Amino acid sequence: MKVQNLNHATVIECRLAGMPAQIAVWRSGEYTVMDRRGYEAGWLAKKVDSNFIHELIQIDAEDRLDRHRTGE
Repeated sequence: MKVQNLNHATVIECRLAGMPAQIAVWRSGEYTVMDRRGYEAGWLAKKVDSNFIHELIQIDAEDRLDRHRTGE
C-alpha cells in the first residue's frame, strides 16, 4: 500500500541493500521504509540493520541543520 499523509514527514532518498529506497521520518521519530515509488516496504527494512536506518536518519538531520544554519 502506498504511504499516505507524508505532509508532516521528512522523506530521505537512499539505497538499502543496494536498492533505491525512501525513508519517511515523522516528528515523533517513527519511520517507514518505502520503495522508490512510495509503497511501504517492510521487506526491504528487514534486509538491513535498524541501526543503519537510524544512522541515515541522523546524518540527514545533521545535514538539514547545517543547511539551515548556513542559510542554504
